[in-house]
Amino acid sequence: LLIWNKRLLRTAGFCAYKKNRANPEDRTARIELSTKVCDSGERVRDTLIHEMCHAAVWLLNGVNGGHGPTGNTGKLMETEILFYNSGAKNPVF
Repeated sequence: LLIWNKRLLRTAGFCAYKKNRANPEDRTARIELSTKVCDSGERVRDTLIHEMCHAAVWLLNGVNGGHGPTGNTGKLMETEILFYNSGAKNPVF
């Protein structure tokens, strides 16, 4: 699910995670992008790819730690590298 959020003033976007309590393997992700910060096609593309990487790590691996040392930095970067090597013409980050 992708939502445009006009209240995000400083961050370009974020990914929210949800797990079904009855079935922990049933996970969903919601991406919200800022209408104010994502003010160009490139910014929208880069932010969406980044947030989609967070969503992929959560949906595929069940990890939602963000960027910190206990987060999903390694898995996120692996995902971004895989995206870049799969045919993206420009570096994403």
